[in-house]
Amino acid sequence: MAGLATRSHTPSMGRPKRTTADRQLMRDVGLRLRWVREARGMTQAEIADQVGVSDSAWSLYERGLRFPDIFEATRLLAKLRISREYLLEGRLSGVEARLAIQLAAAHPHLAKTIDMDDRTDIAV
Repeated sequence: MAGLATRSHTPSMGRPKRTTADRQLMRDVGLRLRWVREARGMTQAEIADQVGVSDSAWSLYERGLRFPDIFEATRLLAKLRISREYLLEGRLSGVEARLAIQLAAAHPHLAKTIDMDDRTDIAV
């Protein structure tokens, strides 16, 4: 089996090649992280320090050139008070109420992602 390559994995690389969908998700996640930073009125350096990543890592996230690993993502969600649904899908479910209001005001299309029948969607 040594030396065999599959369509998604080559012997010279440790991870599968990113698909077009992967790259689009990375850009979307980066945009959402930038919106959170802007809503909080923080610089990249300030927010990177708050969540415990380097300035350059945060910059790569925002530009959609890198995904946070599982440990970084967990820390991001907790420290920024955002949800997995917001980060990956752009839904305000589970986002801290004040932040959700700021995000919806700046980006009205996000307001449509709140289910008004279920008031538990937004964390208080």
